[in-house]
Amino acid sequence: MVVADNSRSLQITNGDGGTSRGAQMRESLADKSSWLTQLAQDFDVRRYLFDTQARSVKTFMELTHDGTASAIHASLATPPDWFQGIRATKAAKSGTSVDGLHAARWRLVASSREDHLPEKVRSRRDELERELVNLRQLKEKLSANEYLQQLEPLSIELAKLYEAAKRD
Repeated sequence: MVVADNSRSLQITNGDGGTSRGAQMRESLADKSSWLTQLAQDFDVRRYLFDTQARSVKTFMELTHDGTASAIHASLATPPDWFQGIRATKAAKSGTSVDGLHAARWRLVASSREDHLPEKVRSRRDELERELVNLRQLKEKLSANEYLQQLEPLSIELAKLYEAAKRD
């Protein structure tokens, strides 16, 4: 998630009377910026503008810097009681995922261990982790036995992936 302030305060120029902070931000967030392009290659990037509330945008060219407030916390806050640690325990009425579901998986700077995982292994690992998240969300609807029967093969396959990667 990339979030940009759309408030009027970004119209202020630095003391030299030059470029406004908003113009500098727009340039940094341009669709062709190298860091944003790299981020979008590695992650499902969602773009948001905020002032008095947050809204999803396709591109940051929609920045107008005319918002009447800069209320990021109120705009983006997910109630803390929706989480157990970083795992979401409640869902939004709209069906959109809450911000904690992917937090545990983000690796903005890959560890050396992560760098050595072959792409095929990494992709399968990510797929298994998504399946585990989905299974956890169904846990209350399943009997303990059903849950464990579905959990076991996913956990074993995940462990085998890491063991095989260690040997290679």
